[in-house]
Amino acid sequence: AARSDWAGAVTSSGPAPGLHKAANNLSSLFHHLVALGSTSLEIRIQIAAV
Repeated sequence: AARSDWAGAVTSSGPAPGLHKAANNLSSLFHHLVALGSTSLEIRIQIAAV
């Protein structure tokens, strides 16, 4: 909810479309990196458990 509220605030304030798109790209990249990091962490834990 907080994220979409923030995105809405960005959109409503001025030079929106480009900025909004950049924010979305950064956000999805960040989420992708987090997902990647947690996946490799899980793999490491499984290897350590073996």
